Amino acid sequence: MEKISGRAPHITPRNMSELVLFLLALEAYAVLKGGEDQHLKSAASILLRYGKLSDEGFSRYFDPIIEGDPSFKRFKPDLRATRIGSVADRAIAQGVFLRNFLPFLRTRSSLMDTTFSDKAATAAIQRAALAASEDDPAVVLRKVSLVPTAAKLKVLREWIKESVRRADVQPEMAEEVLSDSNTSTQIGEDLRQVEAALAQVEPMSESGAALQAERQEIIDRIDEVAESSAIPATVFTAAAAAAAAEPRIYQTQTGSDRKLNPDKEAAMMIRGRGIIAAGAGAGKTMTLASKVVYHINELGVPAGSVVATSFSRKSAAELRRRIDKYGGTIEDREASGFGTTHSVAAKLMRQYDRGGREGFKFSSDQDKVIRLAMEQVQMTGGGEVPAAVSLFAGLTGSVPTPAEVDSLDSTPGIGLTFKEALDEAYKNKGRLDYKTQGFIDGFFNRSDQWYRAKMRNTKNLTDPRGLSGPQLRWLDSAFRQAGVDYDVYDPENKDPNLSGTARYAAKKRDKDKGMREKYPTFTKPVGQWFNQGMRLTRGEGDDEKPIPLGEFSGTITRLKGRLVSPTEAWHSGVVEKTHAAVYAAYEYLKGPKGETDFRNRGDFDDVLIDASKMMLRNPKVRKQIQSRFKVLLIDEAQDLNRAQHVMFGLMAGYLDPDKLDQVGQAEKISELAREDGQMTADTYCFIGDDKQCVDVDALVDTPSGTCHAGDLKVGDKVLSNRNGKVVAQTVRHVVPSQWAEGFRITTESGNTLLMSPNHRLWASEPRTEDHQMIVYLMYRKDMGFRVGVTNKGKIGSDGDYLNSFGGRAFLEKAERLWVIEVCESREDALLEETRISLRYGIPTAVFNGEHRDINQDRIEALFHEFGMNGSRLLEDRDLSLMYPHWMSQSYTKHGRERHTINLIAHSASNTQVSMEWSNEKFDGVLDGMGVRKTKGGRSRLRRWFANYREGLDFAEEVSRLTEAQISYRLSTPDGPLREITASGLFVGMQVPVRDGDAITTDAIVSIEKTEGVFVDLDVDDASNFFAGGILTHNSIYEFRGADPEAFIDMSDLVEGGAGFTTHVLETNYRSGKEIVEAANRLIAYNKKQIPMVCKANPERLDAGGVKTIRFAPAPPRDYSAAATWVAEHLVEQMELGVESGGEGSQSYDSFGVGLRTNAEAMAYGVEMIKKGIPFRSKINFFRDSATKALLGWLTIADEGMDGDNNSINEAVMKVTNTPVNMLGKKFKDSLTERATGNYIEWLEQNGDTIYGSRSKYTEYVENFTDNLRQIADLKGQDLTSEQILGEVLDLQGYDGTGIKDTLIDRVRGDEERMSALIAASPDGAVSEEELIEEALAPISPLKGLLDARGDLTEAMRYVRKLESANQKLAKTDDPNRGPIEPAVTLGTMHSWKGLEVPTMYIPMVGGGFPRFDKVADEDELASERRLAYVAVTRAEDNAYVLDIPTARQTKQGIVIQTSQFVGELCAPELSSEGRVATLTQEELEALDEDEVQRLSDELDAQAESYFEEKERPKRALMASWGGLLYTKGG
Repeated sequence: MEKISGRAPHITPRNMSELVLFLLALEAYAVLKGGEDQHLKSAASILLRYGKLSDEGFSRYFDPIIEGDPSFKRFKPDLRATRIGSVADRAIAQGVFLRNFLPFLRTRSSLMDTTFSDKAATAAIQRAALAASEDDPAVVLRKVSLVPTAAKLKVLREWIKESVRRADVQPEMAEEVLSDSNTSTQIGEDLRQVEAALAQVEPMSESGAALQAERQEIIDRIDEVAESSAIPATVFTAAAAAAAAEPRIYQTQTGSDRKLNPDKEAAMMIRGRGIIAAGAGAGKTMTLASKVVYHINELGVPAGSVVATSFSRKSAAELRRRIDKYGGTIEDREASGFGTTHSVAAKLMRQYDRGGREGFKFSSDQDKVIRLAMEQVQMTGGGEVPAAVSLFAGLTGSVPTPAEVDSLDSTPGIGLTFKEALDEAYKNKGRLDYKTQGFIDGFFNRSDQWYRAKMRNTKNLTDPRGLSGPQLRWLDSAFRQAGVDYDVYDPENKDPNLSGTARYAAKKRDKDKGMREKYPTFTKPVGQWFNQGMRLTRGEGDDEKPIPLGEFSGTITRLKGRLVSPTEAWHSGVVEKTHAAVYAAYEYLKGPKGETDFRNRGDFDDVLIDASKMMLRNPKVRKQIQSRFKVLLIDEAQDLNRAQHVMFGLMAGYLDPDKLDQVGQAEKISELAREDGQMTADTYCFIGDDKQCVDVDALVDTPSGTCHAGDLKVGDKVLSNRNGKVVAQTVRHVVPSQWAEGFRITTESGNTLLMSPNHRLWASEPRTEDHQMIVYLMYRKDMGFRVGVTNKGKIGSDGDYLNSFGGRAFLEKAERLWVIEVCESREDALLEETRISLRYGIPTAVFNGEHRDINQDRIEALFHEFGMNGSRLLEDRDLSLMYPHWMSQSYTKHGRERHTINLIAHSASNTQVSMEWSNEKFDGVLDGMGVRKTKGGRSRLRRWFANYREGLDFAEEVSRLTEAQISYRLSTPDGPLREITASGLFVGMQVPVRDGDAITTDAIVSIEKTEGVFVDLDVDDASNFFAGGILTHNSIYEFRGADPEAFIDMSDLVEGGAGFTTHVLETNYRSGKEIVEAANRLIAYNKKQIPMVCKANPERLDAGGVKTIRFAPAPPRDYSAAATWVAEHLVEQMELGVESGGEGSQSYDSFGVGLRTNAEAMAYGVEMIKKGIPFRSKINFFRDSATKALLGWLTIADEGMDGDNNSINEAVMKVTNTPVNMLGKKFKDSLTERATGNYIEWLEQNGDTIYGSRSKYTEYVENFTDNLRQIADLKGQDLTSEQILGEVLDLQGYDGTGIKDTLIDRVRGDEERMSALIAASPDGAVSEEELIEEALAPISPLKGLLDARGDLTEAMRYVRKLESANQKLAKTDDPNRGPIEPAVTLGTMHSWKGLEVPTMYIPMVGGGFPRFDKVADEDELASERRLAYVAVTRAEDNAYVLDIPTARQTKQGIVIQTSQFVGELCAPELSSEGRVATLTQEELEALDEDEVQRLSDELDAQAESYFEEKERPKRALMASWGGLLYTKGG
């Protein structure tokens, strides 16, 4: 080792980086070797020389950070410790400080750049932070040794190198060579700078001599690195290349100022029509902000002529902040085009149209209008449905606007007798469902078995009230359907306040009384076409359930976003006619002649539509806007709907106004563009990340001959196989594909077809010759995938099970098998098996080790680690988990079960869905779906469907309820064929072909991979068509309001795109490599996207991680286990200061939770409140009305009669009507104006004077006063917080109704919440316990707080503290203000767009994400997957995927739903110790609700124990070696 002598160098950023690396290496080595190690003791002499330099560096570089940034304040104690004791004591404290501090500093990259202004020093500190975040000291030491040298402190590097040798943690040669290359590159850059400086000075001058000496010193450093390198030539090459490299030449000043790489600068400079396709974390916000600054500062565009929008207020605020930071000046923010899409539309309306329509005053008003619309649709009195008319009809002078009906009081049917009402219903019975028609017929048919009873009970059809309750309800429903206004409960109209058929509800509990009395349109039809007398229910008889209001609300939003008018929706069939009618009624009722309170009101979607209408209606205004805005930059363009595209297209002059009267029918936005391709804007640019088919020239069979697939249009007829017959079917959609190559197959009889690799069709199993062998991929649900070879599946083995693929799979109890390769010899097959296994990490071991004397536990451990790797092979081969070459049938033997639903499509007796099982396992969950018993006592479900899509929906619903797999097959005269993707075809397989009017099969004789242009056809209920004579499947599309494909279709990289110049930014600078790769795996399942695979930042290839946390199955909507784990994990991270698994964080704002819905936030918020964790969420737990009232009551209980009068009085005012007491303004005014002192005492003495002794309201005052006294007297009693809350909930109002009863009634009267409860219940019934649980959900955070703290005073003090913190955090809802204090962010995945956080928690709930009703639809599923992609890529360092299965309790057991996205991410589990729950199939079947809760409790214990114990030994060791070393060496 070099002798240490002379003076220590000055502190510089580079010297400081070397000292940081030395201190980290010192700590890591000490943990590994202990205090008595001789090499460790030698560090004392180094510290004698460099100790003061280190102290100076800490003061210069770290003190300002901690003093100047509040988020670093918790590091102050550790920093103070670095100044106490001897040099050695201070050094150990510095090492501990750096381990905690650096990982957090790394999350503030801009702060790091500012602090260490030197590029080499900053890079070294960043890599030091990555090393510091590792748990294993050996890894820390190895990573520190690989950081390129930034300074000349050779002695420090030699000590580190010797430490690595002694600890036996030497890097691989490749790592060492790469590190040497990086070091020499940095030195070469230094040499280039010195050479450049020498060129500017006189060689013989003093400065020239100094530079010459520095140059020689640099050359010597290169020689030193080369001398110690394993490959010296690499060092010299890297240094020479860096020294000779030309400096980066920027094309723009903005690019130079922001140091943009060439890709970003090129994207920034795009003008005209453009698209910037930016992967997650690729720096699109930086590029967008730079683009704004570039246009303003360099191109001279006024800021007022720029539109720059983003998805959310937060992301728009971040964009404005970046623009300010980058030097752009936006003087008039209100008048500018900066903000969200809706805010820009609102500004246009204010500036050019006097603000437009007022919005709804209250959020509930919109629901009220939809309620009224639902009532209107059920009434009669309207005329014929008008022809389809566009939303923009009449604005461009092309289509007239339909006349509106002036009268609002057309009310037919008043004053009918019961007999007349029955006659009217009989005349209109065509509107009734089948069963109700029979019921009405029974009043007229004398042969009906119940005719005499009906005559007797109705007094010969004069009074219906003698009928039974169920018969009255049925009759009431019949009259409503038929449009007859007759009240079966009050035929004589004795109650003048009630009218119509709402009287039965009034008899029980008149929840509609307020609506009926306030709004005339609740009971009177408005005489418009939507008064159709429709039923807004689904199902029949006992299964009949109302369609919830929320479904109509969502449909209206989607239709308006797609710019589809009500009449277009009705005639096109894109939604159910009931929904189209409600949409029409909704628009009418808030229109100029609608319900008085809501006339001319606009909703959220109307802002966009009205802005477009304004520009269409007034050409002068349109020209003013177009002449003003010359640059339009639209962020998050993949989230735009058609309404937003149209508004921006009009602003940019890109769209032709004369074409917009057909906007609802246009397939693509580009169809509406100007014919000349011009626009008024200079730049119109979209920024975003968008993340099956036949050849367009394929000849498709039609009733009139053949036609190229690419020439077909919506509405054309094609020939299909429908239930064994060749029939004509209608084309519903024609969708272009992004595939560029596919497979051309040719059959023995000459049929040929070119298909994309993922296109589905039907085929037989592959068959091989005697000498051939296959390489297969096998799957078993509890194990995963394995790859192997077999000689099964020979030609002629049909019917010979033992020699089929089934015989091979049976030996291992596997469920699915794919043929990957057909090989000519066993040697070829074994080599291919090995290649696939090594490439993908797929095991070759058998599933059942006992047959080969292998320990089964070890086999299971192997598959637990590597079993899911096979999904990558399926993905690469464009094969599908749902469509294997072979699938098992139902099986119940040897303690194992598996169940298969057989879907046999298009047999002569229609499409069949069937399944069998034993022991009545699914009898309960499938009750009412057609279950029958076989002679052998087994249960059988067998149904036939004339409509294939209905059969498919039924099969998938059965699969959802039972978790059985579906076997998709097609019936042919030659036997059933299995559904498969085109990439799974092999020569010799049989495919279905058309033979005149019949179906037969034909063998494939050749398969060729070739290029092509593809299109997918969506055909009516048959869902297939003949192309090239071969029968193929098609995708099933469902209408969606959102239009992410509009963004894709504009790109010039996409076939048929609108020609927008597209620049791809594919490097993710935010997230670590594992996160980027996981996100790529996930989004790759979306086949339609702009071609792009994101890459990780080269500087973060060893950073970042994705871990899966698996939880025990829980009942629907029970997120408590995951929420508890997240809260515990957050607490642990704040205590340790270092993230388990790698990345560090010590501030709450370094964490985020990405939720699918806001409803989930409740559970996570509850647990965080219990732990005292500050968080931000749209759900404000302290704003709930019930919570506020309960806090008032608890304040009274806490204060008692002798407490603080101000607190008591304020609380009294909060609780006046909880429970309901009918005490209004007069009561409150009397208290505030007349009462003195304690309000409770004043009411006891003077309460009867407020209303007078004879008033009934005085009784209400007395009841309220008694309640106040009752709760105040709880003070001093030995009661827990939970018990006191129970007393409060039992308080009764003036009518005897308690608070809990009121909350329960609130749920009973809420159709949305009741529908959700019914949908979640396996038998469609809601228990009292479920009702109470739902009712108390809004106050559950408060209950959780009280349960966690027994003493009420302590609990209330903590509640007030949290309430105050919550109020502070609420202020940050204004995105233009910075955060007041750090807090965890709880938000939906939509709200996370454009944001980032070091650590992200992502709950993936089975059946909830993706929603089970969206899985079957490719477009809907792709949209859900984009949200998952957004959530994962918000994480910089750690993404925790929470796998939360949903367990639905049924009569026969538990049905489990899991999120498919967990498997698509292929993220490893946290660790064997940290795994949350592993359950066998048998254990799952034995679960009941109590055991589900027990598992959740065990989960909490496991997680808590794991995270408490993980780092304790390391800390103890660090303390021991520190004391030993530095006492001696100081």
